[in-house]
Amino acid sequence: MVQGAREYPPAAVFDAEDAFILDGLTLEQVSQKTSIPISTLKRWSSQKGWCAKREEYRRKESETRHKLVDARLKLITDCSQKGNPMSAFGYQALENATAKAKEIALKERAAQIPSDLEMVTDQASIAEALLNAISIKLGRLARDEKLDLKAVKDIQAALALAEKMKPKDELPEHQKGMSADFESTLRELLRK
Repeated sequence: MVQGAREYPPAAVFDAEDAFILDGLTLEQVSQKTSIPISTLKRWSSQKGWCAKREEYRRKESETRHKLVDARLKLITDCSQKGNPMSAFGYQALENATAKAKEIALKERAAQIPSDLEMVTDQASIAEALLNAISIKLGRLARDEKLDLKAVKDIQAALALAEKMKPKDELPEHQKGMSADFESTLRELLRK
């Protein structure tokens, strides 16, 4: 170890390595996330072969996705051509596992969102955010080609809600009428 160099616990080294290899972060991003100096991360990366490990991980991840597609195709073909009920069961189990993995990944991504974000509460901003979310959902549905009647109805309901939330154009002062508070005050004065 270099004189004066800080020693890190093994967990910190493993976390940094996982962030680089598994999460695909750059060394700069890992440094920001872990507060470990980039020079230390570069040294570890070089000594422990992080770049090669990351390439190997990506290759295996890609290979796994391809094998998953092949397995789905084999199960569907086996079920449709041979009428094998176990293939249908296997296919459904594979789909359920895939859906669960996606759900877990989404939850992990959501957990990484900073909790100290300022919450916008004005109606116009909320309506705009809702319209953006609807746009993203439509894009995903179009790519996945899983557009069904329920999805269309959900989007239609969300659009109607966003439209209701949009602020109406302000009327000129002389067309606004009186506020409820002013009306109740006026009624009280007239009763006297």
